[in-house]
Amino acid sequence: MSKTVTSQDRRKYFLADISDRLSQAKKLANANGKYTKAIYTWPEDGASVIMKVISLKTSPDDVIGEAKALSKINDLKETGLVKMRSIVNTRMFPAIVMSKKTGESYFSSKAYKQADKKAKEALLQSVKEKVCEEVARVASTTGILH
Repeated sequence: MSKTVTSQDRRKYFLADISDRLSQAKKLANANGKYTKAIYTWPEDGASVIMKVISLKTSPDDVIGEAKALSKINDLKETGLVKMRSIVNTRMFPAIVMSKKTGESYFSSKAYKQADKKAKEALLQSVKEKVCEEVARVASTTGILH
């Protein structure tokens, strides 16, 4: 697999208007961060999906790279553009629809909430190690790292 985004990739992703998906979606978060504008979810075919609406501050090639990586591990459902309000007007934002993974946030977990400061640091270190192991596993088995 190419390590870069190609002109063919630019013609493949983020073409269709998928704004209609928002009508069935529940908003999980307003991100308004560097990369993500908002996150939505809805049930689909007996499972849940996540739609990540990408900030316009994000490089288009970075967004395509994320879509390619999700596609490679079979978690990409679709990409497109959604109409949303920006600071001054309504614009089309890139959006990625992906499989929703089960689990809970580290910071929402009972173990974290009940831990003292030292235990929280130890838990965080353990989580970081597990994340690194999983990233290494995916990178080595699929040839991707995004």
